[in-house]
Amino acid sequence: MQHQDWNQVVFTKKQNIPHKHVELSNTVKLDNDFDNLQHKRVSLSLAKQIQQARIKKGFSSQKQLAVAINVKPEIINHYENGTAIPNNNILQKLRKTLNCSFSV
Repeated sequence: MQHQDWNQVVFTKKQNIPHKHVELSNTVKLDNDFDNLQHKRVSLSLAKQIQQARIKKGFSSQKQLAVAINVKPEIINHYENGTAIPNNNILQKLRKTLNCSFSV
């Protein structure tokens, strides 16, 4: 029993110590900032480039392009309306299928 520590432990109430300035974490900043909660969207110029490249390549509908790159038609609709949140995988598929180089 010599390996056990039988010293007495005393718990005391925590004293109020003034806090130093602490950098807020990102989650706390986001929780406190309700006005600027917006994701980056596809620009209207990129949306127009995608639409023009689709028509030029011979895809008469957004659904045809969606089937060609294996995504839902709504995704192509969001990209052409400028309301989509940029996804590099989808943009890469669009570049490859449309033989077009555009950037976010």
